[in-house]
Amino acid sequence: MKKLDFSENTYFFLTLAVVAVLVILCSILAAEEDKENRIYFEQVNRLSAYVEQGRYQEADVLLSELVKKQPEDYRILWQMGISRYRSHRLAESERYMRQARQVNPLIILEAVYLLQYAQLQADLGKYDVALVYLERFQQQAATEELRKEAADLAILLKKRIQNSTY
Repeated sequence: MKKLDFSENTYFFLTLAVVAVLVILCSILAAEEDKENRIYFEQVNRLSAYVEQGRYQEADVLLSELVKKQPEDYRILWQMGISRYRSHRLAESERYMRQARQVNPLIILEAVYLLQYAQLQADLGKYDVALVYLERFQQQAATEELRKEAADLAILLKKRIQNSTY
């Protein structure tokens, strides 16, 4: 009969126990992360609904919570900018929109961003900047109707620029 080496068996069982504990911990952490992600996306969806319905105070409360939890999420920063814009807090709106662009520079490739940022710049009286973003939007607009609407807005902005220089 072969004598068992206690130290080899001990290391084997300890290693097996450590692996089992790690697997269990990973499962628990994954379940918690999944739950947190689900809650987060539910909040983002509720936020979008608040903004679309004009419920800006409720949106601001939820946005403030989300920004604290996810300060690097450009979508939340963007929604904060839109919410501030719609409640006529233009300087704050611009700050959040710029933060969103810093976090995700590719946001400027999205047509909706271009249009909303152009509108904000026009409302701030920065007509030249607004015109640049509006022209970019016009180039990316998906339909002829949107391109025409952008062209009409560009004409209005150009008139405002002319009027402000005289």
